[in-house]
Amino acid sequence: MRDIGAKIHSIAAQGKHLALYVSPRFDFLPIEAQRYDEPLLPYGRLILDATEPYLGAIVFDLAAYAQFGAAGTVALERSIRLFSETTLTIIDGPLVDPAYAAVLDDLSFGPDAITITGDLWDTLVPNARMIVTTGRGFRGVERCDLNIGDATFKLAGSALLEAARSLDFRESLGTAAAAFLGR
Repeated sequence: MRDIGAKIHSIAAQGKHLALYVSPRFDFLPIEAQRYDEPLLPYGRLILDATEPYLGAIVFDLAAYAQFGAAGTVALERSIRLFSETTLTIIDGPLVDPAYAAVLDDLSFGPDAITITGDLWDTLVPNARMIVTTGRGFRGVERCDLNIGDATFKLAGSALLEAARSLDFRESLGTAAAAFLGR
């Protein structure tokens, strides 16, 4: 099992305090990603390129990826792998059944953490890889502190990604991320 505490400490020590909520909608994908027949992984690459100096955690909206069917599910799995080297990866369901804890397995999606509802917390063995949320998870939250382990990340909602849509998505998103963090 991976040492999530060490990963969180390493990310925080690098000053990477941005947490980004990714809830893709086809009509809000940047032009650079829309040109692909399966645009979600290229979208993830654009996000990583633009935010790498700041990005400490990425929160994937499970329902938004599922709306793209099998291609969305595959893109979610590959996006988690893409971000996992440098970023804390989180799947936001929030998950309500103990069977969903299996998505933490490296043979499944393999994120660093998942969100679960408070009711589910009582039925599982608590660990650092589970983040307790309300029934809605982080959907609709545009700005909040996300405390994970001994680190605090500034969570930016999907509006930040939507606002960065322009002819140069990378540059716009990088600028928006820096401004969000006050840099």
